[in-house]
Amino acid sequence: MANRTDPEKHRAQVRAANRARYRATQELVAENQERFDVLYAKHAEAEGVTPAPRGRIDAVEIAVEITRLQKRLAALSKDSSSA
Repeated sequence: MANRTDPEKHRAQVRAANRARYRATQELVAENQERFDVLYAKHAEAEGVTPAPRGRIDAVEIAVEITRLQKRLAALSKDSSSA
């Protein structure tokens, strides 16, 4: 086993390498997102589950949820004012 003369320097180098690896991974994911989504959907279907990519915002789903919550709030406000 090799002795490290400066453990702090080694930790800093490992952290820097990890940051670089993380950034490279994020860039690869961003560049290949469409390909990933297609592959994920194919494999999810084969497993019998509904594909739902993580970390992505579905604007239509959010709009539907907002409408549903607004209706619920209106109903609750109506109930509380008549009580």
